[in-house]
Amino acid sequence: MASQVQEGSAENESVFEGSLPIGEKLERARTELLDLSARNRLLNMPRSAKSAKTVDIVDEKGAEIHRLLAVEQKVFTFLPGRVEETEDGETDPQDGADPTLPALIQPEDELDGDGNAARHVDTKLQTRLTSKGLQKRLLDMFYDARTLEEEQGVNILFLAIGALKWIDPQNAANVRRAPLVLVPVSLERGSAGEKFKLRARPDDVAPNLSLEAYLDRVHGIRLPAFDETESFDYASYLGEVADAVSAKEGWEVLADDITLGFFSFAKFLMYRDLDPENWPEGGKIVDRPLIRGLLTEGFEGDTDMVPEDAKIDPHISPSDMLHIVDCDSSQTLVVHEVRQGRDMVVQGPPGTGKSQTIANVIASAVADGKTVLFVAEKMAALEVVKRRLDTTGVGDACLELHSNKANKRAVLDELRRTWELGAPRGQDPGTLYERLTETRDRLNAHAQRMHVEHDPSNLSPYDVIGQLVRLRQGGEKPNEIVLEGALQWTPDDFIKRREVLGELVERLDMIGIPNSHPWRGVGLESMLPTDVERLAVRVAELQERLKAFEDDQKELAETLRTESAERLPETSRLKERADRLARAPNIGGAALGDESWRDVESIIALIRAGQEHAALRSELLPSFAKEAWSTDVTETLRALMELPEDFSGEVFEVAASLEVALARMIDSSGSLSRTLGRPAPTTLAGVRELARIAERVANAPDADAQVFAASLWDSGVERAGDLVENIATFETARADTKDGLLDSAWDVDLSSERAVLASHGEGILRYLSGEWRRANRLVRSFLARPDQSLGETLALLDALATGQAARRRIEEGEELGRAAFHDHWRGERSSSAPLAAIVDWMRSLRGMGSEPRMIASRSPDRQRIAVLAETVEAQTAPMADLLEQLRIALADRGEPAFGTDEHPETADLGCLLEVVTRVNSAERNSSAIMTPAPDSAGARALLLKRLQEEQEAAVRVEAGERLGRQAFGEEWKGIGSDWTKLEGAAEWVRENEDVRVLAADMADRSAPAAKAQMLEAERQNLQDSLVSLTDDLRLDLEEAFGPESLDDVTIVDVRERLSMWADSGEKLSSWVSYRDAAARAGRLGCADVVQRLRDGRLTSDDVVPAFEMAYFEAVYADMVRSDPELGRFDGTLHGRLARDFAEMDRERIAVAGIEVVRTHHRQIPPRDGGAVGPLGILRGEMQRKRGHMPIRKLMERAGPAVQALKPVMMMSPLSVAQFLTPGVMEFDLLVMDEASQIQPVDALGSVARAKQVVVVGDPKQLPPTAFFAKMTGGGDDEDDTDGARVADIESILGLFTARGLPTRMLRWHYRSKHQSLIAVSNRQFYESKLFIVPSPYTSEAGMGLRFHRIADGIFDAGGTRTNQVEARTVAEAIVAHARTRPDLSLGVAAFSAAQRRAILDHLELLRRDLDPTVENFFQAHPAEPFFVKNLENVQGDERDVIFISVGYGPTVPGGRVPMRFGPLGTEGGERRLNVLISRAKQRCEIFSSMTDEDIDPDFASTRKGVFAFRMFLHYARTGRLTIAESTGRDHDSVFEEQVAKALQQRGYQVHRQVGIAGFFVDLAVADEDRPGRYLLGIECDGASYHDAKSARDRDRLRQSVLESHGWTIHRIWSTDWFQRPMEQLDLVVARIEAAKAEHDADESRRAAPSGPLEIFAIEREEVTEIGIGRAEASGPETVRYEEAVLTRPSHRHEDLHETPTGILSEMVEQVVAIEGPVHSSEVVARIRDAWGLKRAGARIQSAVERAIGVSVRMQRIIADDGFLTLPDQEITVRDRADTNSPSLRRADMLPPQEIAVAMATTIRDNLGATRDEIVQSVSRALGIRSTSAQVKGVILARVDKAIAKGELVEQGGMLSFVEPSA
Repeated sequence: MASQVQEGSAENESVFEGSLPIGEKLERARTELLDLSARNRLLNMPRSAKSAKTVDIVDEKGAEIHRLLAVEQKVFTFLPGRVEETEDGETDPQDGADPTLPALIQPEDELDGDGNAARHVDTKLQTRLTSKGLQKRLLDMFYDARTLEEEQGVNILFLAIGALKWIDPQNAANVRRAPLVLVPVSLERGSAGEKFKLRARPDDVAPNLSLEAYLDRVHGIRLPAFDETESFDYASYLGEVADAVSAKEGWEVLADDITLGFFSFAKFLMYRDLDPENWPEGGKIVDRPLIRGLLTEGFEGDTDMVPEDAKIDPHISPSDMLHIVDCDSSQTLVVHEVRQGRDMVVQGPPGTGKSQTIANVIASAVADGKTVLFVAEKMAALEVVKRRLDTTGVGDACLELHSNKANKRAVLDELRRTWELGAPRGQDPGTLYERLTETRDRLNAHAQRMHVEHDPSNLSPYDVIGQLVRLRQGGEKPNEIVLEGALQWTPDDFIKRREVLGELVERLDMIGIPNSHPWRGVGLESMLPTDVERLAVRVAELQERLKAFEDDQKELAETLRTESAERLPETSRLKERADRLARAPNIGGAALGDESWRDVESIIALIRAGQEHAALRSELLPSFAKEAWSTDVTETLRALMELPEDFSGEVFEVAASLEVALARMIDSSGSLSRTLGRPAPTTLAGVRELARIAERVANAPDADAQVFAASLWDSGVERAGDLVENIATFETARADTKDGLLDSAWDVDLSSERAVLASHGEGILRYLSGEWRRANRLVRSFLARPDQSLGETLALLDALATGQAARRRIEEGEELGRAAFHDHWRGERSSSAPLAAIVDWMRSLRGMGSEPRMIASRSPDRQRIAVLAETVEAQTAPMADLLEQLRIALADRGEPAFGTDEHPETADLGCLLEVVTRVNSAERNSSAIMTPAPDSAGARALLLKRLQEEQEAAVRVEAGERLGRQAFGEEWKGIGSDWTKLEGAAEWVRENEDVRVLAADMADRSAPAAKAQMLEAERQNLQDSLVSLTDDLRLDLEEAFGPESLDDVTIVDVRERLSMWADSGEKLSSWVSYRDAAARAGRLGCADVVQRLRDGRLTSDDVVPAFEMAYFEAVYADMVRSDPELGRFDGTLHGRLARDFAEMDRERIAVAGIEVVRTHHRQIPPRDGGAVGPLGILRGEMQRKRGHMPIRKLMERAGPAVQALKPVMMMSPLSVAQFLTPGVMEFDLLVMDEASQIQPVDALGSVARAKQVVVVGDPKQLPPTAFFAKMTGGGDDEDDTDGARVADIESILGLFTARGLPTRMLRWHYRSKHQSLIAVSNRQFYESKLFIVPSPYTSEAGMGLRFHRIADGIFDAGGTRTNQVEARTVAEAIVAHARTRPDLSLGVAAFSAAQRRAILDHLELLRRDLDPTVENFFQAHPAEPFFVKNLENVQGDERDVIFISVGYGPTVPGGRVPMRFGPLGTEGGERRLNVLISRAKQRCEIFSSMTDEDIDPDFASTRKGVFAFRMFLHYARTGRLTIAESTGRDHDSVFEEQVAKALQQRGYQVHRQVGIAGFFVDLAVADEDRPGRYLLGIECDGASYHDAKSARDRDRLRQSVLESHGWTIHRIWSTDWFQRPMEQLDLVVARIEAAKAEHDADESRRAAPSGPLEIFAIEREEVTEIGIGRAEASGPETVRYEEAVLTRPSHRHEDLHETPTGILSEMVEQVVAIEGPVHSSEVVARIRDAWGLKRAGARIQSAVERAIGVSVRMQRIIADDGFLTLPDQEITVRDRADTNSPSLRRADMLPPQEIAVAMATTIRDNLGATRDEIVQSVSRALGIRSTSAQVKGVILARVDKAIAKGELVEQGGMLSFVEPSA
């Protein structure tokens, strides 16, 4: 038995996440779909009980019910039973209504002709239930059926007619009922006061597929085929079922057993759909790329995708936006990536526009010519997308195959309607896309321009304008102050300068006007006169020391042959040169000055070789003998390198042993082979085989050579053995009868006589038998002793019979005996012993072939062979072990010895001997020079390699002998040189080439260094003294000397400045007094400010404002210079540009819709075609009045035609399995909506049919639930407290995400008209990532959340698990809403199924008494009908108003609330809450008998769902999380702050940054007279304007969405405000007052009731209604063949063949231009006709052909196999029926190009065709009325060529185009 459908998701996780092979994963997954247990209602219908969602129909005839309901489509009602009812409404068994027995019925009425009573042929179904029980049951089933169809997209309400009573084979006491015929039905009623009616749905009547599978698998019973057509015979079918189960004892077909209930075999259909055996070869489900990625391989990440935070306009042009409905930036990115062919997950939080995104994705796919499969379980999800597509005309491309849309007649009618659609009308977009792109770019440019940051100030124009507005409002005027370097100031620089100027103002009165001063740069704050005197002495002393130092350094520079120093630090250069000279190597001057040093690298290389040699010799000395240094070890090393490194001494010994053993064995085997006369073996296996053969030959029996050579022994050994056994048997029989029978008895058959004697025995009565007497007489005549006993006689007769039989077989085998044994054979006289020896020897040769026999036939020397064989055998015995040791030792290097398979038995012995000989030689040679030799080959090879390196280094040193002596003189000593010393010398020369010659010329190289040392010490002292002086003076070196450092000041400048200071000591005090105040401002670029302060143009109070105005004006002026558009901006024009953009964007959406519709219409086959192929099948079905083939069969046979008409199929996962045959239909794109609720196994069939997938859902919302399984299984749907546990991967959405499919998130939230409706979800579940549109209504306006505390509500925890008081309150609130606000749609969501039913019960009672006008509310809002659901199935629904009934509360009045919250308390409960609280668009009202304070915080902290629920209740009750009116956030800019201040000065209350997440209104003006809403929202062009992801978001959607939420929006352009502040302020005030007046006038106005939806239809051409009649095969459109008529040139009088080729070439081109493609013969005929000739001879033919050749060479025409065309000439199909030239219809005159076009058009228009259909269609199109064999051959040859080129494919006789690879 398979697992239940509702088992936990942990099993799913183990199946899909494990490492199982993909086939096993798929098998385990599909097994979960199959339920053949007694829980399956299709195998075991529950009897009508409280928990069973069924109604048993009693006392009715099944055949009549089937006829009336299914065939005649009558509408039925229900009759209750007539017995007292119990508390629950069921019949009372004690009153005679035992549900296990047939009901007591009234006496029979009069019967009609068919034996039926009147009550059996009416339309009233009799039940056992009481009136109350029946109504309650039907009500529950009515709501459940509707909910199930909405949730799963499939109807599961059936009237089961007829049942099979079967017995559980495991327990005979378990008697089951299984339905046989399932009629799909619907329960209907007009209002709550009407009775329920039962109506058959237009779907097919179905058999019980689960029962068929169960009986076949478990009992081996195959039910009869089910006729799904209108001709189905109920009685015959049940009779056939009875015959099929007749062998089963106790089983019975119950023809009148009728039950109304929920039955579903959809999971069984899915189980069958996922069977790999049902998928075609080459397209197996496990080979589908998406399936492999989903189940095993995973998917690539989001590489190459546009980042989510990127601005999209640079990536997506308007012409690429095929959006048929509005699309924000996050949605646009999704559509774009899908069009790029990327698979992805789209996370769609509540209200973020999933349906409009899907609609745009589907429309774009249709425009791209793709086929789409749109899958969702919820009917609402499919319908909302369909409605969006319908409003733009794209819905015509969609075929709905779900719920009530999936019936044959409706499908065919919809296909017919689509086929008959006219071409869509609409203007060509013209330059719309170019204008839109240009406008978008201009808008983007302004947004970018206003917010591009100026470098390095980090200020944008928007920032600068804000500052200038602030200064101007403060009264500051423009000025002419020049700030040096202001455009290079960073923000810190600006602040620093502003602070310095502030200090400057304070000290202004203390500062004089400075001029040039000798003490400029001194930073002393005070100076005493005595300090001045001491300073004069220090300056004089420094002046003298500096002069002496200057003279000494010049002298040293001359000695060192270099320039003297100009600045003090440069004297270090002299010291460095002297030090390098002192470090020169101790080498003779001649050697150091030698020219060889110019190539110092060669000398260093020689030293390196010497060092290497010395190191290697030292390293290897302990390991080698003396003679090793001169020994060539190349071959030895090569041999060792071929061995593994761990080839040890033991293996060397093995190799040595093998060398001897192999040589001996090869020699011995060679001798033995020669003796035997066969080739010598080359492998050990061959040697063993040789020894075996030799042993057999040596032991051959003595026999003639012919015996051994006989071919009979190849296959007749056993026959010869049988013959020898007969010889032995005959010999034995002869011996046994020799003394008892005469020889004459052997020639007589005594078997019958023996039987007679034996039958009569020795009884006395035998003598009375004449038969016995005759037999006895005959037998005794052959006995040697007639008086012997009967037993002895019978034994002799038996032996005789055996011998006679053996002799007969010997005689029969005479020829065999002679062929096998030759002279040894003597018939029955042969001796068996020698013959048996021969046979036994022959048998011993099995597996050895005939070779031993052939050798034995040559009579070799068997004794020598035996000796040699024994020798060889002994030699091979140890060989395998030795070879195996060698093989193991050689490891992966054994191929030279053992070959590629490296097996000792098959290795070539010669190669083995060669290898081991080479190994042994290497071992001996290496051991001879090593002291001692290492054990392993690797170690030996390493040492030998190092030895080679030593020898090579020695050679290099010897080669450089001459160079070494030149460079080093006496220091060079060959390989014995001091290499360290020589290396040091070479390094010095390489680093000091510039002083090498100077060193060579100088005798005392250390003297200059000593002098330089003294000079350097003096320089340091001087510098220290100068630094000390400048430090004491706090000298600003830059101001004093120019350079910023003393190191950059020349010695002359220092000396002159010292002289100036010495002469000006008294001026120092005057400098100190003002320096601190004046210098800093000047250095910071504010010199102009300082100057204006000095001359009085600026007062102290004006300094900072004037400085800021000058700075911001300078920056803004620079911005305008860089981008003059800033200065030319006009807000009025820009606003108009934004409006134009919005209008063009809306026009683009309309154009996109037209474009999509046109693309679809172009793909629709012609209405007058389609008599063949898939189109012919579809047309035939449309012609039928009845007996239509099932939808599944239609899709299988006419799939291409259906997809051409309807490229988009909208289905549920169940209907995919139900209607689409595996492998028949493939889709370019699969879109799955609400994927978090689809189980992975349910979605696999859809995924397998697609090339690309888009998975839309929300992991934060509901996972798959058990609701559907509970309704169709045997479980109790009351038990909804545990809920389905949520695992990491419990849905197809989670599985795709886990497999690495990239994710995109939709962020704009549209649904909630008030922030409070989504605030908790956004904060708790989406980390505040959603862009929530703020509401203009504040908390006082009555929108958003409302909390109703039901004080007296009691939760019946132990009984009904309902809160009746709360349910009644909710029902009353529903009725109140229907009365007061019928214009608003309403939905009710309960926390449990029990509470939902309680609400429905109370509502049912209230509705009975409602006024019809109020009752109409419950049928209103067709797009958003009223519902009452529980939290398990409310996902995907949205309504204007949502009522939430919590249900949970205290169990007794005033008691505590038990901490039991159903699914909320389980893992994933928070996801259910998220769905529940995010359904409302305008208002959400919570009805609860408890508050957040009743929930234990500790308990809530351990359960995410309860925690979120507690927070939601708190929010709804207190509003303390309310952040709807104003966030209180700071202004985004100074500009907005100034606007707010200006409005506040006018008396308005202004709130800043209104909103809660992502979407904020910059400023909002409140209505103080009427709190509750904002008068005006003000949008600036600040940060939120700039940060928009696209121009559409910024300049259209943002304002459009705000206005749709009730805002009045006014835009202020900062540039306009800056340029014309009063004008702009007056405009804002006027807009505020206008809005206020409008609100005053509309104070009492409510939203207008919703009227009928306005459906935007695509305007199409007029269509003439035509019947779908039989048509010819749709062929290509043709034109009449036009023949060229040429005129002979009037100025040419010569004959045609003498006419210049150029003229003829022009005429050729005229013909081709009119008739191309055309055969050259026709061109000749046209030119001939121009000359009036009747025929064209060889000369004319040649002349025209030359002209054709000229045109071809000039590339003016193209010649292809005799047919001529112009370059790029369009090929059209032409009708030749009325042409003058009869040859145009000849087969060889038909252009292949034209045939190809006609053929392709036929296949395209008919979505396929057979060969005969193509021949007929093409020949008719070409104007050929009678198709000859030649014409047919030419057309079919073109077909074959197209198939060979891969353009066409032939499947099942149908030709179609090859699908392009993805």
